[in-house]
Amino acid sequence: MNVLYIIGNGFDLNIGLKTSYKDFYEYFKEQSNKNGFYDGINESIKGRIKRWIEDVEKTPFDTWADLESALGEYTDKFNSAKEFEDFYYKISDGLSKYIRLEEERLISSDKEKLKLSKDFIHPWEYLSNEDKNSISSYLAGKSNEEWIVNIINFNYSQTIEKLLNFTADKMMLLGNNSINSKNVNLSTIVHIHGVAVENSTILLGVNDISQIKNESFKTNEDLLDVIIKPKTNKGGGTGINETCTTFFNTANLICIFGSSLGETDKMWWELLGKQIKRDNCRIIYFVHERESIPKNRGQLVPRKIRECKENILSKTGMLQEKESIQNKIWVGYDKDMFKLNITKK
Repeated sequence: MNVLYIIGNGFDLNIGLKTSYKDFYEYFKEQSNKNGFYDGINESIKGRIKRWIEDVEKTPFDTWADLESALGEYTDKFNSAKEFEDFYYKISDGLSKYIRLEEERLISSDKEKLKLSKDFIHPWEYLSNEDKNSISSYLAGKSNEEWIVNIINFNYSQTIEKLLNFTADKMMLLGNNSINSKNVNLSTIVHIHGVAVENSTILLGVNDISQIKNESFKTNEDLLDVIIKPKTNKGGGTGINETCTTFFNTANLICIFGSSLGETDKMWWELLGKQIKRDNCRIIYFVHERESIPKNRGQLVPRKIRECKENILSKTGMLQEKESIQNKIWVGYDKDMFKLNITKK
């Protein structure tokens, strides 16, 4: 039994880290006003950064995918690929430093670690009773199998590793599931866009050349190695693309948490769509919204759940197969999954 978790920025936000795009932007803007920020940068790039800050002020982004899409659009502001690279690295290096600062706010807690482990083992506990019964019936067919959990983490932080004390050299027993009392083992955590550690580059960019507005950049292989994320992973020789593809193609249960399913990671959502078409896979999609439904308007939740299913079917290219696929998707709307109190002010 293979369980795959897709973890997005909503996870870090849920545990109290200030890792929204808006949080980083405010930090980056503040840093840009300090002495030394522009050291080693020519006047042209300095001007581009200042104009970018002004542009973001006028049109704020909601998600990291919005920022990445905007970077693809912003290529049209540059005549020189070298100047765009300098601009790009100033932003990505700033983001890496900011994530490291936020990670320092984590607090170790055995109680919260236990809740995190239980949430990974029993994500269906946050679903409605009807959905719980439905997924239990599906999972009961795998009653003789131990469960292997893999995580594809789209975040640059290593919060999960730190909270669970997980190391990559061996499997970690999370506990036993409630379906068949078999072991649930955490096997692998893959950071598909890199991690925010010193002297390492994180991936911030687009899915493919169609998302790059500057036509002259679309044939510049050196620049494409920088800004097209799947190409960067492939060029790095890490095997991350292949590993993640295998995780998708072999998953029996896929749990998505804190991800906006943005266009700049389109290739992975297409893989998700192909897998859910198979009989041997189901999806649990956890959704939090900035303005959730008030507690006294519970009758609106089914409407939201339908909207969430429409969104995932759209992002995976499966709208035409809606009737045959939608019952394979369960939605946890505004639930306390991965809700932890482990950050200091």
